[in-house]
Amino acid sequence: MDVVNRYQKFPRANFFLVKNKNCRQWKQITGAVIFSYFNFELINIEIKRVLHTLNERIDFINE
Repeated sequence: MDVVNRYQKFPRANFFLVKNKNCRQWKQITGAVIFSYFNFELINIEIKRVLHTLNERIDFINE
């Protein structure tokens, strides 16, 4: 996912390019609120990835 890659490349960046939901353009947003929002998103992505891995392992065991 773009967000993760961008975060790893620029961990101290004070802006992120985010996709606007209404129009399909990328726009630059500044501020700590967005930064914490992206941290939350990253945590969500990690949790989903871990759960997905666990599900795959459980499926493998069930087979």
